[in-house]
Amino acid sequence: MIFKGPDLKWIIPHIYLVSSEEDTVYFISPWIDVHVELVTTWPDNEKCILLIDLAKHFRESKIDSVFLFSKGQEYNELNSRSIKTLSKENFKYDFVDNLHAKAVVGKRLMYMGSANITYSGMNRNEEAVNISYVNNQEVVLKQLIGGDSYWRILRGK
Repeated sequence: MIFKGPDLKWIIPHIYLVSSEEDTVYFISPWIDVHVELVTTWPDNEKCILLIDLAKHFRESKIDSVFLFSKGQEYNELNSRSIKTLSKENFKYDFVDNLHAKAVVGKRLMYMGSANITYSGMNRNEEAVNISYVNNQEVVLKQLIGGDSYWRILRGK
């Protein structure tokens, strides 16, 4: 299904919702703002929540989050702030050479498109947002970040 950038703030929480214990949700983007506001619709009402708080909430349910930034962008002010927060909260993050992909990949559902995981990507810019089912998370991740990065970052080799 095709959506627009503003829909992403509703979609990311659902990628977590369809995940199971021991799953991992991967955030892949040159720029990631873990302080960006998302919207949940559970249990019964609409509620705004920061991405970092959503990740912490689902970590309590044993669903991990991994954040992959573009190498060379770690000193960007937005990424630097996110990295400090991720370090403080003990989330895994890493850097990928020549990363251009923008995606949030769960075990069953994923977003892929042109929107960075930032306020502008979700609120200001006209972005393409594609939602699809995931048949094999490993294959998707290898395609998005490249085989060498996949083995180094996600398999620790």
